[in-house]
Amino acid sequence: ASELEFVITSFVQSPINLHNSMAIRGIYVWLKNIHQLDWSWIQAFEQAAYEYKLLLNEHFKSLSMINEKKEDKISGELVKFLTRKVYDCYSSLHQWRELKSTETIIDEDAIR
Repeated sequence: ASELEFVITSFVQSPINLHNSMAIRGIYVWLKNIHQLDWSWIQAFEQAAYEYKLLLNEHFKSLSMINEKKEDKISGELVKFLTRKVYDCYSSLHQWRELKSTETIIDEDAIR
């Protein structure tokens, strides 16, 4: 079992690094259905990846609302913070197309 554990932990590392909850879920289901292994630690990584994407959506939604409202109450520092978080999330998820599509709202000064 230790060789299988080594292979699986090595195999699951890439989707964990990419925060790819669907791939992590697929590995978990495959292990459970094919090998009768119920390794709940894989589900924990799946949940973390999913929550990371939820966080990204919240940051992006907040940033979009700020951009639409153009409220004076919102400080430039808050806009920079949210912009940086959107950039960091997309970078961590390796979602370059999505990052490119947000260029209309990303403040170049905030990501440097």
